[in-house]
Amino acid sequence: MIHPFDLGDSILVYRLQRQGMWLEPRYALTGAEPPVWAALSAPFRWWGRDVATYISRTAGGGIIQMRLRCDRAEADVVFLAPAVESNDEIAAMWRGLLVHCARQAGNQRVQRLYACVPEEASEILAQVRQVGFVRYTQEEVYRLEQPADVTLAAGPYEVRTPTAEDDWQLQKLRAAITPQLVKQAEGAGGSHEGVQPLAERSSGDWGRLVLLRGEEIAGMLLVQPGRSGHCLRLWGDFRDDAEVLTLLQKGLASLEGYSHRPVYCLLREYQGGVRPVLTRQGFEPTTTWSRLVKHTVVRAREPARRAWHALEPRPEPSVPGAIPSGAVTSDR
Repeated sequence: MIHPFDLGDSILVYRLQRQGMWLEPRYALTGAEPPVWAALSAPFRWWGRDVATYISRTAGGGIIQMRLRCDRAEADVVFLAPAVESNDEIAAMWRGLLVHCARQAGNQRVQRLYACVPEEASEILAQVRQVGFVRYTQEEVYRLEQPADVTLAAGPYEVRTPTAEDDWQLQKLRAAITPQLVKQAEGAGGSHEGVQPLAERSSGDWGRLVLLRGEEIAGMLLVQPGRSGHCLRLWGDFRDDAEVLTLLQKGLASLEGYSHRPVYCLLREYQGGVRPVLTRQGFEPTTTWSRLVKHTVVRAREPARRAWHALEPRPEPSVPGAIPSGAVTSDR
């Protein structure tokens, strides 16, 4: 039996959150708020309505947590517990939680449900794929253990924060650099983080920097500070290493006011041209995550159909001598 989180589940969630795993790399790397706090505080804050937590009491208990994306028909499975072991009962509970989460997402008119799994977690990856999630790209994680003081190199490129007027250029840039398979998985509207219009973005999300090449936007860097690490996501249509280096150094400089923590940079597999610049800056490859999507079945309410009065059958006439409808007459 799987049910939504309530106050009586707090101890179970507190215990299981230490045994589970994050299914979103930036939450795993930056030290996101604990699942029990996200579940408890959800009803009392305006952004809490986007967090849904479901509980299973079988096999010692299990939890799954989903976050809806702001103003989009999409959601991310961000946490699942306990960790899958060589235990058929726990594996079956995982599948049940994932299926239940997908069903609830469909009831909320979510069209795409995402999850990320480390490549080395082959058993977990198999469980997620068994319930209909399909891999559509990979994300590589690069780590800079201790950022040094950044000296910004002088160059011809301008780096600034994006404005609402940049939305159309960002959409065009995303369409130009993204493979067709990824666009199909993430929707034509552009689910790629950082691309959706500024008006749709929630506070406390990524900080953003764009690199200008003349009047055009050539790339974007997303910056998210965290308690256990800071996360960067770099993408764009770069022509040379100097453009990448300028944007990367600006991002690192923006983190100087925060606690010294490891800095991670996420790259998708089709962004290979950025890797040499990262390694020269001291970043080292650590893990690779598979990004998966499940297209949910959205429940739709069919309107009640009413027949037009003109098409409804009429009662037979009761006037003496009248010819009933449908009667056949013949001339004699």
